[in-house]
Amino acid sequence: MKKDLLSITELAKLRRVTSETLRYYDRIGLLKPVYTDPATKYRYYSIRQYERLGTIKELRQLGMSVESILDYFHDRNVKKSTDILMHHYQLLQEEIRQKMLLSKTLSRKLLFLKELAEPPVSDVVFECRFPKRYMITFGEEQAAPGHTPMPSQNWSGIWMKPPRFWPATG
Repeated sequence: MKKDLLSITELAKLRRVTSETLRYYDRIGLLKPVYTDPATKYRYYSIRQYERLGTIKELRQLGMSVESILDYFHDRNVKKSTDILMHHYQLLQEEIRQKMLLSKTLSRKLLFLKELAEPPVSDVVFECRFPKRYMITFGEEQAAPGHTPMPSQNWSGIWMKPPRFWPATG
């Protein structure tokens, strides 16, 4: 009987998990060994369980909890599997979107810091142009000279008085 089965150590090595992880999965009912030797209490697994463990590892990498994985295998069917995987796919896509935004922010900050680290030679006049931008202030809404103030009909902020170097308007 045991010759067609994988020992707990063999399965653990093949799937790069610990034997303790397999014991834990046995205790909670996620991956019960197909055979347990009554004399030695050694656990043995079939090749089908090798595949199931691969699925468990993939689902864990998606961030699924052990409880969710138990649910995934309980009364498993194509629709249920598709729905669960689609939900986690959408969560992953949102996480990627957020990481991409963070990456862009860091890239801009790094570029800014690089420019600060390389100041121009002091006896050379230089000009630096910045893209149009707005400033949230406290007090009255005031645009920089030559710029239109930011629309504020749906914003309930407080505006600050303009800096002294802006000419007074109106």
